[in-house]
Parts: sequence; C-alpha cells; structure tokens
Amino acid sequence: MSRDADAVPEALEALDDWLAAREAALGDVREDADARIVWAGGRRERRPLSLVYLHGFSASRRETAPLCDRIADALGANLFYARLAGHGRTPAAMGEARMADWLADAERAWALATRLGERVVLVGTSTGGTLATLFAAQRPDPRLAALLLVAPNFGPRDRRSALLNLPGARWWAPRLVGPERIVEPENEGHARYWTTRYPTTALIPMMQLVGAVRRAPLEKLVAPTLVCYHPEDDTVDSRLTERLLPRFGARPLEVERVAGDAGSRHVIAGDVFAPHATELLGERALTFLRRYA
Repeated sequence: MSRDADAVPEALEALDDWLAAREAALGDVREDADARIVWAGGRRERRPLSLVYLHGFSASRRETAPLCDRIADALGANLFYARLAGHGRTPAAMGEARMADWLADAERAWALATRLGERVVLVGTSTGGTLATLFAAQRPDPRLAALLLVAPNFGPRDRRSALLNLPGARWWAPRLVGPERIVEPENEGHARYWTTRYPTTALIPMMQLVGAVRRAPLEKLVAPTLVCYHPEDDTVDSRLTERLLPRFGARPLEVERVAGDAGSRHVIAGDVFAPHATELLGERALTFLRRYA
C-alpha cells in the first residue's frame, strides 16, 4: 500500500476534514466534482458494507448519480465518491495526471473504504471500471464484497487510440492530432460535470490503464462481479468487454446487457444522460448485491 494510503486517518470523525483539506489544498477543485463521503443515515459510524465509486475519464462523481446514492441508501452502506487525479479541475490539470496517480487514488479509496465498512463494494464506470478491475485483480482481498462495472473501458471504440501506447506518444500525439481535444457538451449536466477540453496527452494514461488491465491476472479476480453495458456502446468497444470477461475468475460473474435506448449508450445511468434507466439499473445491482455481497 502506498504511503499516501497509509495516511488515511483511522478515526471516522477525522475523515471528512482530512478529505476536505486534501481537496482544498489543490485550490481549483470544482465543488460538484470533489471527493466526498456520504454517511449512511448522516451518522459517522462504520457499517457492515461500504461503497466506493470510481468515475470515468474526464468525468466526476456526478457521472451516474444518483445511482450509487440509491444503492448505498438501500443497503445502509457508507459511500465514498473518489476523484481521480487531474479530474474536476482545469484542462491543464488533466494533462498532468499519470496512470500511477490513478493507481494511488484507487489505493487511497480502498484504505478509506475499509474504514467506512467491514466489507467493500467497488463500483467503476468506464475508465473507473478499468481501474476497479485492475485493482481487484492485483490486490485480491476477502474484504472485497463485490465488483460492479458499468460500461467498463477495456478498449475505446476508436481503434486509433491504441497508437497512444506507442513510444514517444507524449511528443508526437499533439503534433499529429492536435494539442487539445475538445468535446461539445451534449447538455448542461455534461458541460458542468465533465472536463470537455483537455490536452491530447491526457488520453495516454487512460490507454496505459487499458493495456495494464488486459495484461493483468484477471483469473485472480474472484469477488462476485456484475457487469452492465450497452452492446452498441459508442465510446468503448463492447466486443472487447465480451472477449475479456471469460478471463475473469469471479464467481458468480453476471452480465446485464442494456437493451434499447438507455438515453446514452455509454453512460447508461444517472440524471445527466439516462435518468429513466437509473432505477432499473439500481434494482438490478441491488438484487445482485443482496444475494452475493
């Protein structure tokens, strides 16, 4: 475990202030993107179960909200919304993040979650799902109650992104495809809760993470796992997800293929893109977690 993860306070009453101080020290974290704890019933008490949410690339904790809030509330679990390095800040900050930073974020989130609950459910969306999968495979732990992956990124739909794993990408990528990537927001929530403009090089750690999870010992991932995705995902390649899942050692491993129009074919829950699908996905997750977590 990293030294930073070891620094997570043991005392529950110290966690909120410690977390707030870490975020405030950066000076530019958006209020709606900061890492935070949601205490079950508003009481700072350790619970039998806690949830950790790892958001996707360029997103924030509001990505699929209120999905995890509803799941945690129904289970009486504490909930930790992590913020991955570089996210929820400025475009320049996105370009400063490295894969090692995100791995450290996952370790810190795990350390904090084990303070919040005796057992932990890891929830990851898109690249947060990549990170959750890698962490669970590399760090088998009986305290991992379950893994919930929402549209996990095991490879972007745009095959050209694989070029970012080639040597010298930090030098040639900005020159070949331009120094910045700018995404036109689809709605007000997208503009508010995502970073829609960032350096092209910010995509490199994302692709490094994808490469790392493909090489990971996925057979060691034995916690009960539920994977939810749209077969026609327009951001990540769902065919790569289907090819990777047979390598999972998870028992049980259940797959929910979202049919029809979920509002988004990638972000398949949450008020921003798929409000009508949140309840259905939440009930599916609760059924799974009540049975196996």
